[in-house]
This record gives sequence, C-alpha cells and structure tokens, in this order.
Amino acid sequence: MVKPDEIYHFLLPDKNMVPSAGIKMLKAEYDTESKAVTKWRKDFCEAILRNLNWSNSKKFAIK
Repeated sequence: MVKPDEIYHFLLPDKNMVPSAGIKMLKAEYDTESKAVTKWRKDFCEAILRNLNWSNSKKFAIK
C-alpha cells in the first residue's frame, strides 16, 4: 500500500541513469548525443535535489 509520506526511489532521478552515455565506444561514435544525455541527467538530478534542499549534501552530490 502506498503511504502519502513515502517517496519511492524509482520515481526519482538518479545520477546513475543512462549509464550507456559513459561507454567509451558509444561516446566515440555519438559524442554529441552522449554529452546531451550527460547534461540532461545532471540537470534532471539537480532539480530534485534543489527542491529537496539536498544540494549541499555530499552524500547526494551530482558529478
């Protein structure tokens, strides 16, 4: 049963999303796309951290 005060991880962005963007062989062939995905992932994760006031926490730092 879903509780209103719980947040389920699968609904949140994660810095490890779309790991294929970091594969060297794919980056060599699709550099522009890889950079776009990396930027999207960073922006997507930072937005939720800002909203949750976690942006200063090293535990949740986005790299």
